[in-house]
Amino acid sequence: MSRALLLTKFGFKKSSLTHADSERELIRNEAVEESIAYYDASLNTKMNVHFGLYGIAVRYLGSNRHMTDWVPSIENYKKPGCFALTELGHGSNVRGIETEIKYDANTQEFIVHTPTETAQKYWIGGAALHAQYAAVFGQLIIQGQNHGVHAIIVQLRDTHGHLCEGVDIADCGHKMGLNGVDNGRIWFNHVRVPWENFLDVISQVNKITGEFSSTISNPDTRFATSMVPLSGGRVGMSYTAVQYTKLALTTAVLYATSRRVFSAPGSTSEQVLLGYPQHRYRLGRLLATTYAHNIAANRLKFLWMHNMTHKFKDSKFLHVLGSAYKVAMTFHMIRTLQECREACGGQGYKTDNVISRFRTDFDIAVTYEGDNNVLLQQVSKAIMADFQKGAEPRFKDYVENERKYHMLLQQPQQDTISLDWIHAALRVREVSLIRQLVAFMDARVPKPTVSASSSHPSSPPSAASSSSFEWWSAWNSAHPLYTALGRSYADLQIFQDFLALLDPEPAQHTTTHHNTLHTLGPQEQSVLRMLCTLYGLSVIEDDATFVRDEIITPAAARHARNAAVQLTHALYPDNTNHTTPNNNNNSTNTNKHQQPLIV
Repeated sequence: MSRALLLTKFGFKKSSLTHADSERELIRNEAVEESIAYYDASLNTKMNVHFGLYGIAVRYLGSNRHMTDWVPSIENYKKPGCFALTELGHGSNVRGIETEIKYDANTQEFIVHTPTETAQKYWIGGAALHAQYAAVFGQLIIQGQNHGVHAIIVQLRDTHGHLCEGVDIADCGHKMGLNGVDNGRIWFNHVRVPWENFLDVISQVNKITGEFSSTISNPDTRFATSMVPLSGGRVGMSYTAVQYTKLALTTAVLYATSRRVFSAPGSTSEQVLLGYPQHRYRLGRLLATTYAHNIAANRLKFLWMHNMTHKFKDSKFLHVLGSAYKVAMTFHMIRTLQECREACGGQGYKTDNVISRFRTDFDIAVTYEGDNNVLLQQVSKAIMADFQKGAEPRFKDYVENERKYHMLLQQPQQDTISLDWIHAALRVREVSLIRQLVAFMDARVPKPTVSASSSHPSSPPSAASSSSFEWWSAWNSAHPLYTALGRSYADLQIFQDFLALLDPEPAQHTTTHHNTLHTLGPQEQSVLRMLCTLYGLSVIEDDATFVRDEIITPAAARHARNAAVQLTHALYPDNTNHTTPNNNNNSTNTNKHQQPLIV
C-alpha cells in the first residue's frame, strides 16, 4: 500500500480518471502500468483494482455529481477503494449475483444486504486490509421488482481502518501468487447507504418517491451497457500476459546462448543450447507467437483507448476482440512460462529467476476477468450471429473470395510457404467451423414456426421460448466446435494484425494498424516476415482441424511443419547457412506485398 501511495504522490496516475477522455493521458498511464507490472505484479494488480476497476466504475457508471464528488479523491488515493462484483457463488455468471440493493424512500437511503452465504463478495482485491470504499454490484430491487444488476458506492472502513456498522470482512487466505494483494471476503448486514452514492448514469431512483427509471428500457441492453466500461480489464490482462511472456523468453533465449552441453564428434568444445535444432524449435515457435501477440495487443490497447475517448461506440466489437485476445494471450503465456522454465533447466526453478515468479503470480490470468473457456463461448456466439446476419464486411469478402482461397490451398506446396497461403488456411478454417456449428445447432433445435419467430434456429432464443432448453442443451453439446471457433477467430485476427504491420497498404486487410515497417531496415523487415510466417505455421501445426476438416492436405501439413523447422534454424543469428526471405513473388503468392520464404 505504501508503494501505491508513493507512486500516486509522484503523479504516476495523475489525470487517469479526470482526463480519461484524453488519448494522450491514457497512453501515458498505460505506459506507467506496463512499467509497474515488470517490477511487481502485486503492486500493479492492487493499483489496477483501485484505478482501473473501482475508479472506472465510478467514473463511467456514475453521473456528474460522482465526477465532482468522488473521482478526484479516487484519483489521488484519498478514497482508496475496491471493486465488489464477484461472489462466492457467482463469478462468470454476473447476472446471477445475489447481493441485494433496496431503497428506503422514508430515509432516502439504499440498503445493501448479503442474503445468503454464497452472496458474500469474494476475491475482492484490496478489501482485506486497505480499501475504505467499494463499488458494490447487486440486484436492484425497488418496490418488490428486480431491475437487475446495478452498482453503488459503499463505505467499508473509516479513515482509521475500523469497519463500518454492518460490514464484515475476512481475508481470503494465502494464494498461489500475488500475495501482495489483500483479497478479501465481504458481508453486508442491511448496510444503509446515502442516496447520492448510487451510480446512476444508466438507471435512476427518484429520491423522494423511490420510483425507478432508466435511459435504457431493455434489461439485456441495460446490463450489457453497464458492463462495457469494465471490459478494459481484459485488455489489460492481454498485454500484461504478453509482457511476462516476453520477459520469460528473453531469459530463456539468453540462457540458451551461453549454456553449453555436450560436444559434437571430433569437437573439443561443448555446444550452446541454441545450437541444437530441438531447442531452437521449442523456443522459436513461441518467440514468433509472442511477436504476433505483442503486435495484436498493442493494436487492442489503442483501439480500447480510442473507444474510451469516443463514448464506447465500438463496445460490442471490442468485447469480442478483447475476450478472444485475452484467451489466446493468457493461454500462450502459461504455455510459454512452463516451456521457458524447462528450457532453463534447474536454473529456471530458482526463485530469483523471474520465470518462476511469473508462473505463480499470473496463473490466475486464465480465470481472472472471465474464465477463458466461458469467454470462448461468448466469442463464438457473437461470431455465429454476425455470420448469420450476413452484414459483416469480412464475411462478405470471404464469400466473394472463397473459391480463390480453396484453389490456393489445393496447389501443391513444394519448397515455399507464402503468407497468402497461411492467410487462406486461417480464413477457411474459421468459416468452416462456423458452418459446422450452425449445422450442429440446426439439427438439434426445433425449427421455429413463422408465427412464433422469424429468427434462425441456431440463434439463441429468448428465455420464454419453448425451445430454450433444447437450444441450451444443443449448445453445451457443441463445445468442441465453439471452443475451436473462438480460438480460430483469435488466431486469424492476430495474424491479420501482423499482416497489417507488414503491408504498406493496411487498408487491403480487414484490420487497421499504424504501419511502421518503412522505418525498419531490410534485415529487420526480413526477420518480421519470417516471424509472421512462423507464427502462422505454428497455428496450423498445433490444430488438427486443418487436416481433419480437409482444409489442407496431409502432404501440405507436412510441408508446413518442415517449413516451420527450417524457419527456426534461420532465426538463429549464428546460423548463416539458411536462405533468407525471397523478395521475388512466386506463383502461390497473390499479394504483391506478402513475400514468401524459401525454406
